[in-house]
Amino acid sequence: MLVNLGIPWVILGHSERRLLLNESNDFVADKVAYALSQGLKVIACVGETLEQRESGATMAVVAAQTKAIAARSFKLDMDKGIISRTKAFERVWKA
Repeated sequence: MLVNLGIPWVILGHSERRLLLNESNDFVADKVAYALSQGLKVIACVGETLEQRESGATMAVVAAQTKAIAARSFKLDMDKGIISRTKAFERVWKA
């Protein structure tokens, strides 16, 4: 639908979708790969919950999310996609 409307970018892996709809890392990675295969540019969101942050799991969580995307042959290319840490534009938790 986005391609048909001429919209070049899509945001995938947003925290609400991961948390409320239980979108797994693999599911988000599949969506990223599909969007790229359709010629869309992708903003792939990664980030941890407050519980994960407080337990010191931030790096492991973000690495797992990023590795899932990379495993689907996504190459970080500023012309085709961006990986954005969720907290950069919106927090799941409050500071």
